Amino acid sequence: MSGSKTPVRQDGGGETRVGDRSGVRRELVENELYEVAARLFAEKGFAGTSIQDIASAMGVSRQALYYYVKTKDDLIEKLVREMIDITRSLSELFTRDSSVAADRRLHSLVRGLALQVAERPFRHRLIAQSESVLTGDLAAEHLAQRRRFNHEVIELIEDGQRSGVFLPGDARAAAMAVLGMCSWIAWWFHGDSGSAYQLADQVADMAVRGLLNPRPPQEEAGEPAIAITMIRDGLSRLERALGNGQVGGTAAPTAE
Repeated sequence: MSGSKTPVRQDGGGETRVGDRSGVRRELVENELYEVAARLFAEKGFAGTSIQDIASAMGVSRQALYYYVKTKDDLIEKLVREMIDITRSLSELFTRDSSVAADRRLHSLVRGLALQVAERPFRHRLIAQSESVLTGDLAAEHLAQRRRFNHEVIELIEDGQRSGVFLPGDARAAAMAVLGMCSWIAWWFHGDSGSAYQLADQVADMAVRGLLNPRPPQEEAGEPAIAITMIRDGLSRLERALGNGQVGGTAAPTAE
């Protein structure tokens, strides 16, 4: 986080507010607000962070911050709903189109998720740490979407196994390992936006490569023809050896 302060303006009534009411400006300020809050929650814990701490970190008054958010719970709800929307969008884009090979769909999904985590690590750490304190409809919606997303990734891997693109095995274990690779980025990655893209590509490559079947499906489908060709080649070599009077380095017997 840079040390720059968020611009503050005075409205006609003399009240100090963060930014202004324009849609673009509001979105920029809200993004900064959520990033600052997520960082403080991750560093100090949810209970150990106050609205005043967030306002101070942004260089504005607590009253100014109330224009955007009233309580810490409002912030948690915003971040959790953001993650729900992200995973739902990834599912819709990459898990359901069976006309695209499973390895390509999985690569795109993992890349998208890894990039989201790498670009917003504090937000994802906060969500993971706050799951135990979520209550009510938000907790139920978050849990339902997480289970749905996990299941869709499992089905995607199973689809790849059925088509022969992925090696057979425990699809659930594979899905949890892949998703775990993405989740842990929030704890160890501290690069910039450019390196986040490189990291997302690398994680997606590793995730898919670990599941790929080294024998492509088209080769497996042609196994009988390949076997026949190998047998014919072997017979041809044997006939040539017999014709030369040598088999295995010894003279071939002559007919009496």
